[in-house]
Amino acid sequence: MRRAMIGGAMLFALLEWGTVAWADPIVSIDVDPLTAGIQSALTVNQGDTFTVDVVISNLDPSGPTIQRVEFDLDYDSSMLSAIIVSLGGFFTGGTVTIVENDILSPDVNFTALGDGVGNDSTQPFASVTFTAIDSGHTVLDLNDVALSDKDGLFVFSQDPSSPVDGALTVSAIPEPSSLVLLGSGLIGFGLYRWWRTDP
Repeated sequence: MRRAMIGGAMLFALLEWGTVAWADPIVSIDVDPLTAGIQSALTVNQGDTFTVDVVISNLDPSGPTIQRVEFDLDYDSSMLSAIIVSLGGFFTGGTVTIVENDILSPDVNFTALGDGVGNDSTQPFASVTFTAIDSGHTVLDLNDVALSDKDGLFVFSQDPSSPVDGALTVSAIPEPSSLVLLGSGLIGFGLYRWWRTDP
C-alpha cells in the first residue's frame, strides 16, 4: 500500500513538473515595430505616415494551429486616417483568405482565414498604416480579438471589457508662415544689433 502511494505520488510529480503549462495566447499592439520589443507608446508629427503591428505570441506549440484571426482596432478619426491593413507573416504555408478588410473610420475591422497554414509567432499577424492628420493625444484600442482553429473552435477570445491599448501622441508642425515670421524677426534683431554696434 505504502509503495503504491509513493509510486503514485512520484508519477504525479513527474507528470506535473514534466509538462509546460501554457497560458492563453497574448495579443498585443506594437505601435513602433521598428524598435525591438512590444512598444505601447509612440510620438509622431502631424502629416507623418506610420505603421502599427498586431502581434500574437505565447502560443502552445502542441496546441491547435490558429486558422482564423479577427480583430477591431478603434482610433480617433479626427486625429488619424487609416490607409491600409496588410497581412503579416504570422500565417505560414497553405492559403490565406482575407474575409474582412474594412478601414473606414472610426475603426479597422480585419479577419483572415487560413487553410492548411502554420503559425509563426515571431512575425506580426497584421500591420495597419495610418496618417496623422491632427495633433493631440489618442489611444488605439485593439478589441474583439478572436483566434479560432480549423474547426472554428475558439483558441482565444478577448474579454470585451479589457481592450489592448497603444498610446499615440501627434505633435503639431509649425506652419510655414510662422517660421517665416520667426525668421524675419531674428534677421531684424540681428540687423538692429549690427547697426547699433557700428560706429
